[in-house]
Amino acid sequence: MPRHHFQLYVIAPNAKLESHQHPESQIGMVFSGELKLYIKDVIKPLRPLQDVYIADGNIPHGAFNPLSEPMIGFDLKRITSSFSSEDVVLTLSNNQDKITHLPCQSVKGSWFEIVMMKIPSGYSIPPHQGEQEEIGFILNGKLEIFIENEKPCLEYGQIYYAPSKILKKGYNSSNQDINLIKILI
Repeated sequence: MPRHHFQLYVIAPNAKLESHQHPESQIGMVFSGELKLYIKDVIKPLRPLQDVYIADGNIPHGAFNPLSEPMIGFDLKRITSSFSSEDVVLTLSNNQDKITHLPCQSVKGSWFEIVMMKIPSGYSIPPHQGEQEEIGFILNGKLEIFIENEKPCLEYGQIYYAPSKILKKGYNSSNQDINLIKILI
């Protein structure tokens, strides 16, 4: 079994995801629409691009899309050895990205960090290596991502993965700012 499972998804209008549990811990975020989350007997609404939910392994959780429009988001499941999370929802806060030095919004959990930022047109993400694995995706446009010797052109709906200690860099060759979300695990 892979160490983690990442997916972008759409939840239909008024759809309910029944309460379920699994051995992996799970995090997720809403991009557009609305989601009401059920974790640990608590109902929490998730604000798009602001809140991250955490469901520890073997904790029942479910969700409901209360709107008449689809909800778009992501989740990441991973077997973790970290302690239980006290909070079921964390909120991103304003920060500065350590690699690009660009303004960002970020949040850190017990086993992950999520960083969301705008990459300006013509901006180069400097070459860097990290101790953590990195999963990233964009919410608009195209972004060139270089991982070791590969150069994929990332578009909306696609993800990139970089193992720990691997050299990576990027470049926004488009004429618009690109919204990048990266997850460090």
